[in-house]
Amino acid sequence: WDVVVSDWSLPVMNAIDACEIVRAADPDMPFLIVSGTIDEEMAVDGLRAGADDFMSKNRLARLRPAIDRALRDRAIRRKERHSSVQLDVQRVQIARSERLLRRVLDTVPDGVLVVSRERRIIDSNPAARQLLELSDHEEDLDAIHRHWTFTLPDKVTTLDGTTAPIARALRGETLDRFELVGRTRDGTVRHFMTSARPFEDEGAGRAGAVATFRDVTHERETQEQLMLSDRLASVGMLAAGVAHEINNPLAACLANLELI
Repeated sequence: WDVVVSDWSLPVMNAIDACEIVRAADPDMPFLIVSGTIDEEMAVDGLRAGADDFMSKNRLARLRPAIDRALRDRAIRRKERHSSVQLDVQRVQIARSERLLRRVLDTVPDGVLVVSRERRIIDSNPAARQLLELSDHEEDLDAIHRHWTFTLPDKVTTLDGTTAPIARALRGETLDRFELVGRTRDGTVRHFMTSARPFEDEGAGRAGAVATFRDVTHERETQEQLMLSDRLASVGMLAAGVAHEINNPLAACLANLELI
């Protein structure tokens, strides 16, 4: 059925009882009351019970416009309900995506740091907090530079809050595998391999920057040890070569001395 038109007085019920039955079967079904005996109080009771409209039988010219309006209202309600369901589905999907993203960030071994244009830390994963020794209440990018002094691998060229990779990314630069050395106030030294790049908010331009940090201290120490071992091996080979070159003429001298 598209619409229900009911008299007020029915053989075994009234229009309110009929409206309750209709609403239980289909909440969007338009329900109109038409009666020759209805008064204002009865009409109000009918509207409170869920009827869409009421009219007197001596004013049936209103019936067609009332039906059209009720059908339009039903279509609007159904569209709104469909939109509400779609919004609920989207909210669930967004919440699921956010939980997945959070689990991924929390399990990534590299530190991930997201900074706004105002140099505020928007988000970070536990690895970043641990690597950079940041507490949960520190949400300013400058807090990192208060804890750390960064230099290039030469350990001479200092990087401050304007020349560090994430600061350059905030200005629109993209840096990949940028190596730097960090030193804390207590003398802790770490080598970091970092990548930083800006990210944009749709329709709002550049919104901030995201940076990843990897602690490569152990790799650099191992590399330095290998380089030292290579140098020592080279010195040993050089010494052996020099000794060989000296030993040959000495052997000839000793042999001639023995003959003499």
